[in-house]
Amino acid sequence: MNVTRRLSSRFREIRGALADAIDLVYPPVCLACEAIDDVAAVGLCETCRRSLAKIVPPACPRCGEPLRRAPDRTMGKRLRCNACPKGGFAADGAIAALRYVGTAKDLVLGLKFGRDRLLARPLGRLLLERLRAPDVSFRPDVVVPVPLPFGRRFSRGFNQAADVARVVATEFGVPCRTRLVRRRAAPPQSGLSRAARRRNVRGAFSLWPWAKRFLQGRRVLVIDDVLTTGATVDAMCRVLRRARPSAIYVAAVARATAS
Repeated sequence: MNVTRRLSSRFREIRGALADAIDLVYPPVCLACEAIDDVAAVGLCETCRRSLAKIVPPACPRCGEPLRRAPDRTMGKRLRCNACPKGGFAADGAIAALRYVGTAKDLVLGLKFGRDRLLARPLGRLLLERLRAPDVSFRPDVVVPVPLPFGRRFSRGFNQAADVARVVATEFGVPCRTRLVRRRAAPPQSGLSRAARRRNVRGAFSLWPWAKRFLQGRRVLVIDDVLTTGATVDAMCRVLRRARPSAIYVAAVARATAS
């Protein structure tokens, strides 16, 4: 046991020395502004980190919309805010780490359309910070990213939500499953009204045959890059309910807020 510990300690020392040597030759740069700076674990410089509009309590416990005051009975027995879907939200709760503005929007778009997959790690780390906040008690058994339709996944070459989900799953020490839910092709949600978005994703999701066996009785964390009206994740969560998980929670990197 002592030999193992000494070897492990020695390995960490060597790894640290190699990392320092690489930093001397290739100084770390901010993934947002490319400034040579101390980028910390998140991969962003101090200026860019400060520019992020983080979402902090109070927020709606159902859909994650930031609120001006803490939720109380005036929101109704089911704790619905004005941003919640009128038919209710299929998930047990939802949160987002950032407001979808400024640097946060640039990072998400850079990952999604700029195909800069290195951005998945800082975005995943930022989401983890929110998931580990004192007001969040949910701990998942499995992480499931919102899938892309096959055609869009093929043309883009990757699923940005899955890249972020893998970062989150690794830190929680739980599996990330990308082949439990499938999604048929539909017109993009951008530019559609709230009602049109809900119609657009109606029937878009279905479970793979083995999903129920894997999800039944487990706490499921659904990951997406951006939460707008919540129509997409709501449609997915309604399908996930058929597998009888013990709980479903939604977490998004950013949220397009009403205020």
